[in-house]
Amino acid sequence: MRNIVASILVLVVTAACSSMVNNKADSPVTEAKDHLASLNKHEQELVDADRSFSYALFRHIIQAEENGNIFVSPLSVSVALGMTLNGAKGQTAEAMKKTLALQGLSMNEINTSYSTLIELLENADPAVKMKLANSIWIRQGYPVKQSFQETGREYFDARIEELDFDNPASVDIMNQWVSDHTNELIKSIIEGPIPKEVIMYLINTTYFKGDWQMAFDPEVTQSREFTMEDGTAEKTEMMSQKDTLAAYVSDDVQLLDLPYGNGLYSMTLLMPADKEVPINSFVENKLTADHMEDWLSSADRKKTKISLPKFEMRYKLRMNDVLADMGMEIAFDPSADFSKIGGDRSLNIDEVMHKSYITVDEEGTEAAAATSVSVELTSVNPNVRTINFNRPFVFLIRERTSGTVLFMGVMKNPKD
Repeated sequence: MRNIVASILVLVVTAACSSMVNNKADSPVTEAKDHLASLNKHEQELVDADRSFSYALFRHIIQAEENGNIFVSPLSVSVALGMTLNGAKGQTAEAMKKTLALQGLSMNEINTSYSTLIELLENADPAVKMKLANSIWIRQGYPVKQSFQETGREYFDARIEELDFDNPASVDIMNQWVSDHTNELIKSIIEGPIPKEVIMYLINTTYFKGDWQMAFDPEVTQSREFTMEDGTAEKTEMMSQKDTLAAYVSDDVQLLDLPYGNGLYSMTLLMPADKEVPINSFVENKLTADHMEDWLSSADRKKTKISLPKFEMRYKLRMNDVLADMGMEIAFDPSADFSKIGGDRSLNIDEVMHKSYITVDEEGTEAAAATSVSVELTSVNPNVRTINFNRPFVFLIRERTSGTVLFMGVMKNPKD
């Protein structure tokens, strides 16, 4: 018989929206590259691990979600699990490290590197607003270890506060914090009343705001056909522009990199060069960190004519099976060891839930994502390229110098 269950919900909220800055300066790119070059060995290992985790996570989600649009924030999941990792021990900690591609690093190295990565992302581009915030909310009277709290405060700059979870006002307090740190893009993430079993919420918000460096002219946007994988076509609003852009076209892929602000952040769009190759197969077989590095390094800047659909998407996924398949199955099992969090009973992850939202238009991008991790107590012109994203494609929002992926998605139907 299972013991009475107590849960910790770890919630990660990310958001992004368009800004009003349009600056083509090159100096911030150079400065960011210099900053990246100054990272120590362990910090660089975390940057590389985060990039590897992003693509691995996305491939596993594609395998689990065969149909429909997909949109997730690997950065959110990474920070959520990184915070949770501080409560894990033994095989549980090692399994989570493996999933996050952090094997061989100590917790001090991991936490220090997360702190450095957050600073890098927040300060990469002065023309783009990028802000991460963290908080830990504890059920009043629950004995959370001081060391766990101090780690959250020191490395994740987390606000730590005890609340009376039996008081409905506590839900409003936490949701207001989320709303404040996402510019009201996500107004609530916690649904009340809070179950008696829940003893903690760890919440991360990530906020991104940046216009396209070269905005699309709304006057040029027209209703055109977008062809789905089943061959049917739907009319959708397609944006167009012709400018000097970075792109790469080969027998495998068509890739376009659209910068925001000063160019440190961009949306990278990809689709298989062969129209007969399904987008899921392309992601599973081709979309890796190494391939992306090769494609991006091969991209050249020349006059390019592009078209891209305006779209809006909402997405929701229970990620237990995905993360278990990636190697952290033990974290969901009653044998898990999260004793570094505190309390006098065994804890294991009960559920990882991810929700997200994105809209793309002529000015830029607006996106939001929320991840909850519940931990329970067991019991045409030859000189002008043309790239037309009028069929299923992959898109990423990433910081270009480090390669950190904030968001990833597959657009199969702009009308869905």
